[in-house]
Amino acid sequence: MRIRRYRQEDLPGLVHIHRAAAQADDIAMMNDAEFEAWFTAPEVDAVSNAVVITDDDDELNPWGQAGTLDGLQG
Repeated sequence: MRIRRYRQEDLPGLVHIHRAAAQADDIAMMNDAEFEAWFTAPEVDAVSNAVVITDDDDELNPWGQAGTLDGLQG
């Protein structure tokens, strides 16, 4: 698992999550353009606060006991 800052190419995934959450909560959702405009609006500042959790490098990193990455602390 890796936690990293949001990148522009993550937007389709965020739109998918928005749709799923709106459907699960049975509420109206913004369309894709409205969501992108809201998410990238400077006054919302969501881009600088968004992080993405991925599992794309799990096999590249040796994990030690207690779920910590060997050789890294903090």
